[in-house]
Amino acid sequence: MPALGFSPTWNFADSWEAIAHAVPEAPAQYGFAPDGSPLQFSWSRFDQRANGIARAFLDAGAAHQDKVAQYMYNCPQYLESIHACFKAGLAPVNTNYRYTPDELVYIWDNADVVSVVFHGCFSDVIDGLRHRVPRVVLWLWVDDASGPCPTWAVDYEDW
Repeated sequence: MPALGFSPTWNFADSWEAIAHAVPEAPAQYGFAPDGSPLQFSWSRFDQRANGIARAFLDAGAAHQDKVAQYMYNCPQYLESIHACFKAGLAPVNTNYRYTPDELVYIWDNADVVSVVFHGCFSDVIDGLRHRVPRVVLWLWVDDASGPCPTWAVDYEDW
Protein backbone atom coordinates (compact mmCIF):
# COMPACT_ATOMS: atom_id res chain seq x y z
CA MET A 1 0.00 0.00 0.00
CA PRO A 2 1.40 3.44 -0.90
CA ALA A 3 2.15 6.03 1.76
CA LEU A 4 -0.85 7.71 3.41
CA GLY A 5 -3.06 4.74 2.56
CA PHE A 6 -4.02 5.90 -0.93
CA SER A 7 -5.19 3.29 -3.37
CA PRO A 8 -3.03 2.82 -6.47
CA THR A 9 -6.16 3.45 -8.55
CA TRP A 10 -6.96 6.78 -6.86
CA ASN A 11 -7.29 9.88 -9.05
CA PHE A 12 -8.60 13.44 -8.69
CA ALA A 13 -12.12 12.34 -9.61
CA ASP A 14 -12.27 10.40 -6.33
CA SER A 15 -11.51 13.57 -4.35
CA TRP A 16 -13.93 15.76 -6.29
CA GLU A 17 -16.68 13.13 -5.99
CA ALA A 18 -16.07 12.96 -2.22
CA ILE A 19 -16.40 16.74 -1.98
CA ALA A 20 -19.61 16.64 -4.05
CA HIS A 21 -20.98 14.02 -1.66
CA ALA A 22 -19.90 15.90 1.48
CA VAL A 23 -21.01 19.42 0.50
CA PRO A 24 -23.28 19.00 -2.53
CA GLU A 25 -24.73 22.52 -2.53
CA ALA A 26 -21.48 24.38 -1.81
CA PRO A 27 -20.20 26.43 -4.75
CA ALA A 28 -17.63 24.61 -6.87
CA GLN A 29 -17.24 26.92 -9.88
CA TYR A 30 -18.12 30.37 -11.05
CA GLY A 31 -18.17 31.52 -14.65
CA PHE A 32 -20.17 33.31 -17.30
CA ALA A 33 -22.83 32.16 -19.74
CA PRO A 34 -22.38 33.00 -23.43
CA ASP A 35 -24.65 36.03 -22.92
CA GLY A 36 -22.34 37.31 -20.17
CA SER A 37 -24.61 36.50 -17.25
CA PRO A 38 -22.89 34.99 -14.22
CA LEU A 39 -23.00 31.25 -13.56
CA GLN A 40 -22.45 29.32 -10.37
CA PHE A 41 -22.23 25.54 -10.19
CA SER A 42 -22.57 23.61 -6.94
CA TRP A 43 -20.35 20.60 -6.29
CA SER A 44 -23.22 18.23 -7.05
CA ARG A 45 -23.98 19.99 -10.35
CA PHE A 46 -20.27 20.08 -11.27
CA ASP A 47 -20.08 16.33 -10.64
CA GLN A 48 -23.32 15.61 -12.57
CA ARG A 49 -22.16 17.64 -15.56
CA ALA A 50 -18.81 15.82 -15.56
CA ASN A 51 -20.70 12.51 -15.50
CA GLY A 52 -22.51 13.52 -18.67
CA ILE A 53 -19.33 14.49 -20.46
CA ALA A 54 -17.57 11.30 -19.33
CA ARG A 55 -20.51 9.37 -20.80
CA ALA A 56 -20.10 11.27 -24.09
CA PHE A 57 -16.43 10.25 -24.27
CA LEU A 58 -17.16 6.61 -23.50
CA ASP A 59 -20.17 6.42 -25.83
CA ALA A 60 -17.94 7.74 -28.62
CA GLY A 61 -15.58 4.81 -28.05
CA ALA A 62 -12.90 6.28 -25.80
CA ALA A 63 -11.02 3.58 -23.88
CA HIS A 64 -8.86 3.61 -20.74
CA GLN A 65 -6.01 6.14 -21.02
CA ASP A 66 -7.19 7.54 -24.36
CA LYS A 67 -6.46 11.25 -24.73
CA VAL A 68 -8.92 14.16 -24.77
CA ALA A 69 -7.82 17.65 -25.80
CA GLN A 70 -9.19 20.77 -24.14
CA TYR A 71 -9.00 23.64 -26.65
CA MET A 72 -10.75 26.40 -24.73
CA TYR A 73 -10.28 29.59 -22.83
CA ASN A 74 -10.79 29.46 -19.07
CA CYS A 75 -14.38 28.47 -18.34
CA PRO A 76 -16.38 26.03 -16.19
CA GLN A 77 -16.46 23.49 -19.04
CA TYR A 78 -12.68 23.30 -19.01
CA LEU A 79 -12.53 21.93 -15.47
CA GLU A 80 -15.69 19.85 -15.98
CA SER A 81 -14.13 18.12 -18.98
CA ILE A 82 -10.93 17.48 -17.01
CA HIS A 83 -13.05 15.95 -14.23
CA ALA A 84 -14.88 13.89 -16.87
CA CYS A 85 -11.54 12.60 -18.19
CA PHE A 86 -10.50 11.49 -14.72
CA LYS A 87 -13.87 9.82 -14.11
CA ALA A 88 -13.62 7.88 -17.39
CA GLY A 89 -9.95 6.96 -16.96
CA LEU A 90 -8.86 9.22 -19.81
CA ALA A 91 -5.89 11.57 -20.06
CA PRO A 92 -6.49 15.28 -20.64
CA VAL A 93 -4.31 17.13 -23.16
CA ASN A 94 -4.18 20.86 -22.59
CA THR A 95 -4.14 22.81 -25.86
CA ASN A 96 -3.06 26.44 -25.93
CA TYR A 97 -5.45 28.66 -27.86
CA ARG A 98 -2.47 30.39 -29.50
CA TYR A 99 -1.30 27.28 -31.38
CA THR A 100 -1.32 27.38 -35.16
CA PRO A 101 -3.25 24.72 -37.10
CA ASP A 102 -0.01 22.81 -37.82
CA GLU A 103 0.88 22.86 -34.11
CA LEU A 104 -2.60 21.60 -33.21
CA VAL A 105 -2.31 18.72 -35.68
CA TYR A 106 1.17 17.88 -34.40
CA ILE A 107 0.04 17.77 -30.75
CA TRP A 108 -3.28 16.01 -31.29
CA ASP A 109 -1.87 13.48 -33.74
CA ASN A 110 1.19 12.64 -31.63
CA ALA A 111 -0.91 12.41 -28.48
CA ASP A 112 -3.39 10.09 -30.23
CA VAL A 113 -6.27 12.37 -29.19
CA VAL A 114 -9.71 10.77 -29.66
CA SER A 115 -11.85 13.72 -28.58
CA VAL A 116 -11.54 17.51 -28.53
CA VAL A 117 -13.58 19.84 -26.33
CA PHE A 118 -13.42 23.31 -27.89
CA HIS A 119 -14.87 26.79 -27.74
CA GLY A 120 -17.02 27.73 -30.71
CA CYS A 121 -14.67 30.54 -31.73
CA PHE A 122 -12.18 27.85 -32.81
CA SER A 123 -14.67 26.12 -35.15
CA ASP A 124 -13.19 27.52 -38.35
CA VAL A 125 -9.64 26.55 -37.36
CA ILE A 126 -10.76 23.04 -36.46
CA ASP A 127 -12.87 22.64 -39.58
CA GLY A 128 -9.77 23.29 -41.65
CA LEU A 129 -7.72 20.60 -39.95
CA ARG A 130 -10.19 17.87 -38.94
CA HIS A 131 -9.21 15.71 -41.90
CA ARG A 132 -5.61 15.69 -40.60
CA VAL A 133 -6.53 14.11 -37.22
CA PRO A 134 -8.64 11.09 -38.17
CA ARG A 135 -8.40 9.47 -34.72
CA VAL A 136 -10.60 12.23 -33.27
CA VAL A 137 -14.08 10.72 -33.18
CA LEU A 138 -15.84 13.28 -30.96
CA TRP A 139 -15.76 17.06 -31.25
CA LEU A 140 -17.55 18.66 -28.27
CA TRP A 141 -18.51 22.27 -29.02
CA VAL A 142 -18.74 24.73 -26.10
CA ASP A 143 -20.99 27.71 -26.81
CA ASP A 144 -19.21 31.04 -26.47
CA ALA A 145 -21.73 33.11 -28.48
CA SER A 146 -19.43 33.11 -31.52
CA GLY A 147 -21.85 31.23 -33.76
CA PRO A 148 -23.83 28.01 -34.06
CA CYS A 149 -22.56 24.52 -33.37
CA PRO A 150 -21.00 23.05 -36.53
CA THR A 151 -22.77 20.05 -38.04
CA TRP A 152 -19.66 17.89 -37.46
CA ALA A 153 -19.64 18.64 -33.70
CA VAL A 154 -21.83 17.83 -30.71
CA ASP A 155 -23.13 20.50 -28.37
CA TYR A 156 -21.45 20.11 -24.96
CA GLU A 157 -24.68 21.07 -23.18
CA ASP A 158 -26.54 18.17 -24.81
CA TRP A 159 -24.56 15.85 -22.56
